[in-house]
Amino acid sequence: MNKKSPLKDKPLRYVGQSLDERIHKLLNEDAAPYMIAGLIMVVIAGNEWLRYYLNSPPSPIPMTIIALIFVIYAAYKFYKVKKEVRSIRLGRDGERAVGQYLDDLREKGHRIFHDIIGDGNFNLDHVIISRKGIYVIETKTYSKPASGQTKIWFDGEKLTI
Repeated sequence: MNKKSPLKDKPLRYVGQSLDERIHKLLNEDAAPYMIAGLIMVVIAGNEWLRYYLNSPPSPIPMTIIALIFVIYAAYKFYKVKKEVRSIRLGRDGERAVGQYLDDLREKGHRIFHDIIGDGNFNLDHVIISRKGIYVIETKTYSKPASGQTKIWFDGEKLTI
C-alpha cells in the first residue's frame, strides 16, 4: 500500500544543516571505507600469523606488509578528514550561535531563514526578512590563537584578524 506524507511542504532547514551534511559525508563516505579496509587487512594478516604459528604453509609476511600499507593509508585519510571535520564543526557551531541570536528577532515580527541552499555550490547562512528590507548574513568562525589576545581591525574597507 502506497502512503504519502501529510506534510505539504518540506520542513525548513535548520542552522548549519549543510555543514552537518558535509561532516556526515566526510566521516561516512570519505573516511569510514578506508578504516574498514584497514581493519579487514589487519584481520587477514592476523589470520596469516595464526596459520604461521600453527605450522601451516602460508607465510604471513606478505599479508602483514599489505595490511601495514592499508593501515598507514587509512590513517592518513582519517587524519586528513578529521582536520577538515574539525574546521567544518567550528563553522557549524558559529552558524548555530549566530542563528540562535537571530531567532530572537522573530519576536519583533521578522522572518528568519537559515541555510538556504542555492543552485550550484553555495548557501546563504541566514536570511532576515523585515519591513525595512531583506538581509543576508554570511557567518565566518575563526579559531583563536592558543595564547595571547585576538584582535580584529576594520579600516573602513576590509576586516583584518
